[in-house]
Amino acid sequence: MGLIEIILIGIGLSMDAVAVSMTNGMVYKDAGKAKTYAMPILFGLFQGLMPLIGYFAGGLFADVISQYASILVFIILGFIGGKMLKDGIEHIKEEKEQAKEKQEQKQEQKQEQKNTLVDETMVDEVTTQEEVAITVEVQETEEKKELTYKMLFIQAIATSIDAFAVGIGFSAMQVDILPAAGIITFTTAICSLLAIFIGKKFGDLLGSKSELLGGAILVFLAIKALF
Repeated sequence: MGLIEIILIGIGLSMDAVAVSMTNGMVYKDAGKAKTYAMPILFGLFQGLMPLIGYFAGGLFADVISQYASILVFIILGFIGGKMLKDGIEHIKEEKEQAKEKQEQKQEQKQEQKNTLVDETMVDEVTTQEEVAITVEVQETEEKKELTYKMLFIQAIATSIDAFAVGIGFSAMQVDILPAAGIITFTTAICSLLAIFIGKKFGDLLGSKSELLGGAILVFLAIKALF
């Protein structure tokens, strides 16, 4: 098997990792640099590790793992995606409640201005305090969406299970596994990194709805794993 074929296999295997990376980029736009770069590194390492395990395990556990791999991916990605959908719906409800409260505060403020003579400086101070309070509420809502290393670890495992079977195939074809695993690792890491920044761009455009879209993508991948 040649270099081009292995690169194409690496790109094909990386597609689930790319979809999850893009989802993370959309939903967790404020993730720090450490987690942003840990994502492609973990996804790449696991994508390269699984063919190694499959290669050396050979046919020993192949039947068992192949039989339950799709169910395992369905459970992991389905759970994460379902949680994202649930959180996304809750955040949208919170934003609507905040908008309603803001409208009510404005109406109350107008009523107070009608009933009493309010100094312009006092009005500015009230408005400023109101804006600060709303900003704090929004920040508190956004802080709830935290990307953890545990979540990245689980995602890396879920998106790399298919690569185990590829390792078994490499063993049958007597492919030089170390260079092949290295190429798959590098290909997945690069593709995932690009997907993160694309996801962040979409996240800025979609706002709070990005979490709903991200959850829907993961649920779709979970269902796809069963077929």
